[in-house]
Amino acid sequence: MLNQKDPEKEIVLQTLLEISNATVLTGDIRELTAFIREQLGKLMDTTNFYIALYHPEDDTFTMPFFSDLKDHFERVPAANTLSRYVIKTNKSLLVREKEFHDLVDKGEVKLVGTDSKVWVGVPLRVNEKIIGMVGVQSYEDENMYTDADKDILELISYQIGLAIDRKQKEEELNIEKAYFEQLFENVPEAMVIQEYPGTITDANVAFNRLFGFEPGEVIGKRLDDLIIPEELSEEAASYTDRSFRGEVIETETVRMRKDGEKIDVSLLIKPFRISRDKTIIYALYRDIRRKKEVERKLLAAKEKAEEADRMKTAFLTNMSHEIRTPMNAILGFAQLLSTEQLTAEQKREYVNIIKNSGDSLLRLIDDILDLAKLESGQIQVSEEFVDIDEQIESLYTTFLNLLSSHYHADMIELRRKGHGQKLPFKIRTDPLRLRQILNNLLSNAVKFTREGYVEFGYDILPEEEALRFFVKDTGIGIPEDKKEIIFQRFQQLDDSKTRLYPGTGLGLAISKRLTHLLGGRIWVESEEGKGSVFYFTIPLKVMEDEAGANAYAVRGVKSRIRQELTGKKILIAEDDPFNFLYLRAVLEQAGFNVFHVGTGKEAVRFMKKEKEGPAADLVLMDIEMPEMNGYEATALIKKAYSKVPVIAQTAYANPEEKDKCMAAGCDSYLAKPLQISDLLNEISRFFE
Repeated sequence: MLNQKDPEKEIVLQTLLEISNATVLTGDIRELTAFIREQLGKLMDTTNFYIALYHPEDDTFTMPFFSDLKDHFERVPAANTLSRYVIKTNKSLLVREKEFHDLVDKGEVKLVGTDSKVWVGVPLRVNEKIIGMVGVQSYEDENMYTDADKDILELISYQIGLAIDRKQKEEELNIEKAYFEQLFENVPEAMVIQEYPGTITDANVAFNRLFGFEPGEVIGKRLDDLIIPEELSEEAASYTDRSFRGEVIETETVRMRKDGEKIDVSLLIKPFRISRDKTIIYALYRDIRRKKEVERKLLAAKEKAEEADRMKTAFLTNMSHEIRTPMNAILGFAQLLSTEQLTAEQKREYVNIIKNSGDSLLRLIDDILDLAKLESGQIQVSEEFVDIDEQIESLYTTFLNLLSSHYHADMIELRRKGHGQKLPFKIRTDPLRLRQILNNLLSNAVKFTREGYVEFGYDILPEEEALRFFVKDTGIGIPEDKKEIIFQRFQQLDDSKTRLYPGTGLGLAISKRLTHLLGGRIWVESEEGKGSVFYFTIPLKVMEDEAGANAYAVRGVKSRIRQELTGKKILIAEDDPFNFLYLRAVLEQAGFNVFHVGTGKEAVRFMKKEKEGPAADLVLMDIEMPEMNGYEATALIKKAYSKVPVIAQTAYANPEEKDKCMAAGCDSYLAKPLQISDLLNEISRFFE
């Protein structure tokens, strides 16, 4: 270093000290390098001053600070620049314009930016590693800088390098810290950090959201005191202790929200040793309530499938027994009939046994076929008008005769119960299927009753417009958990090989499907050991006599129509005279004023005949009519009177037809043949 006067040395030392302190006092590397330029300005001209940091991985320079009257760079390729020459030679350099051009001519460097009169560059080193260079230059005075200035810059460069390196590391650390904090705070998994002995130092947004806490509410508190159910306190304490001793915990458990709700979570606890004497642990929670719910459903489905498979196996085993038992009797006694020594009495007895066994086998086959047909949709309802009281009486006589041959008939009383008096009308239903349901229920009641009584009958449910039948017994009853499965195929109350009561268990499954086919429902009320009551309903479709077939249904619905609705005007657009007569009889008995047209054009003309408004309060619109169909007529009526209800009535009973009617503007849709109660209920709905 050149000899310097003492005051100049003091300035250099003071500059070194200021640069060292600036590492702490400045905010970032740009602020630091600006401060360095200011301090160097006390020793030399720093008008054109820059610091270039070298990146060997791509041979470039970045300029955290570049103050120059003519040029400005932030990132440039390093190759063949004066700055790169300083890095390559690892020596400080002072060149004037002529010397610079000599280097250019030799191919050592090339001009980047504006040519200067004098240029000084000094390497920046940290622990013998060059991290960049610092340079000053002048565009006007080639004597602006001397070797003494180069020596001063070289002396200070080490402190500059240290300061820049320290500030870079500090910024990198701050970036990593900010990155971690953002990652921790915004990661979708619930995370919490604890210090020994389990005190929370930080918790992210997802943790507070999952467990219902406000931000900052959990800081400084013990995690085990906040989210651990009482019954799992020992488990949680064990996890905390083991993790602080260095063990990684990964499990599924239950934790508790602030409001007390218990939730399924997966838990990962990871310990980190910060220093020799300090360990922190990260706990990560994931909400697995949906997963657990799916697992529970899958387990339930698996158990249900296994139970169904077991019941199916038991059913098939039982079916084999039920088939082979009468078949054994048939084949056995058929062989005995060929014996010559038999008396006439013995032959009659054997024939009766064969006949009864054949009847049992036939009933079994019928049950199997019925169930198969029901499940494939091959059984159709064939409705006719049925006298319910006659059906009840016929079944009573049949089962009274059956009971007479029952081995404990004297201990069972058979009772029948009607509506209180003979119904003055018949019910429209399928008599064969109705009798089949009652027969199945009565057979079960007799089979499972050893003493007491079996009672059956019916009553009326006006609110449902249905008949409710019942079969009551004082038999063995049904456990609560078996009340649903007894209506399922392959399911029996007792499927063990030691069961007391024979049978296939198909009767109730068939009865349930037949009830639904008839439009009703079936259920049971029972208490184990105290008997059962089976109920089922069928729709109340009635007739009083041939002259007034509709009167009962009309009267039942009319009683629910408000008095002020009587006298309302209804237009029937119907080209079939018989359909019109039927509708008129129903509506007039209900108290409405009825008008008739036979085409769509007439319907539109009729509605518009009065100047003050629509000529009718509601339109029953047939779809298939001459001249103009119901779609077109509805559209024209709705265009003129949008609030007048139009009910479509059509023989095309399918979803597409309904959609087409509604698209045309109809407010409702009824498929022919029209049920009286449906028609009147629909009309009254619009007026209400």
